[in-house]
Amino acid sequence: MLLKMALLSALKRPKRAILIMLAVALSVFVMEFVSGWVEGMKIRMQQKIVEESAHLIIERKARLDALDPLEPKNYIEDAKTLAARIAADPRVSRVEELSSFGALVLAGDRNLPLQMYAVEEGTSYFSQIGRGARTGGFPFKGAGIAISQKALDLIGAGGARSLIVLVEDSSGAPQYRELPVACVFQTDDSQFDSSTAFMDRATAADLLGTKGAAELWVKLARPDDAPAVAASLGPLLSPVDCVARTWETLQGSLLVLIKFMNLFMLVVNIFVLVVAATVITNAILMNVFEKQREYGTLRAIGMKRRQQGALVLLEGAGQGVAGALIGAVLALPLILYLKHHGLPIGEASHVIGAGDVMYFGMNALSTLRNVCFGALIAVVGSLYAALAGTRGSVVDALKNS
Repeated sequence: MLLKMALLSALKRPKRAILIMLAVALSVFVMEFVSGWVEGMKIRMQQKIVEESAHLIIERKARLDALDPLEPKNYIEDAKTLAARIAADPRVSRVEELSSFGALVLAGDRNLPLQMYAVEEGTSYFSQIGRGARTGGFPFKGAGIAISQKALDLIGAGGARSLIVLVEDSSGAPQYRELPVACVFQTDDSQFDSSTAFMDRATAADLLGTKGAAELWVKLARPDDAPAVAASLGPLLSPVDCVARTWETLQGSLLVLIKFMNLFMLVVNIFVLVVAATVITNAILMNVFEKQREYGTLRAIGMKRRQQGALVLLEGAGQGVAGALIGAVLALPLILYLKHHGLPIGEASHVIGAGDVMYFGMNALSTLRNVCFGALIAVVGSLYAALAGTRGSVVDALKNS
């Protein structure tokens, strides 16, 4: 009976009901937008840790302490033997030899300095390059270079089939090699694209005159095991003057930013809830005071105070649930679009570890929480209005015009 009365009461004043539902819908929409943004950041962070980088990076202490860490010196000479011993740990799923060094890519009278990564033929890292490959593929087989479309445009070599790579070898002498362009890629990070390229390890070792590898990249079955594995590798690494750095150390700044984003989301949600609660409470109070004569009549024919309060609560709760669902439904297509196409925000996003495009994410639990919060603010507003509206006597309510 009360449910039917609450529905009829809402339909009697549709403008007021629509105002309350829109306030709830807008608050849920904003919370969904912020949640999608933060969820996208978390997904991007997970990709950087699990797919694009290593859980442990092992290198010589002398290289870490060098003024120029890209100089082709202080390599792990017997890297294959060390990699095999590390791979024997059951917690380790893969170990790869990798070197990074500075190089100039030349095309005619133009050149571009790049950080060059020498990777194994079947590398399991840098998955963003494979996803962003425009011509060729990554990882590639044989001698060659993977370079971004942006880098090619900067040196005016958009359709080049080969490029000259100039480096300084381990003795300090200049060396150059003309290499075929095996892959042209474009990621969502223009800064990365304009400063990074890739080469096969065999060509890099011959060009640099080095033995072994600058680093060993270790992938674990469980990323959270990184500190324990690093500690257990201590006796193995110490005799060869090597240290292991965990992904938490390497990506520490991004982890701090993710925590900051969670705090930011909480602050925004609280602000939205407070503003929406104020609007909704005022609307419901006006609704209750306008219907005092109706409530007085119902009280006169037998309705109790608690039944009147329940009627107000049911009406507010129904409007809150409807508005929250509307807000979630309206946010869904926008979040899905931004999940697949992203939101272009430029290079400002580099400070938070993202590319030029911010991709959103979806989390069913977060959506459910936002819908519940949206309905809750309507219920809280209705509760306050119910308490305020049932204080007066029947006579006072009937006198109210």
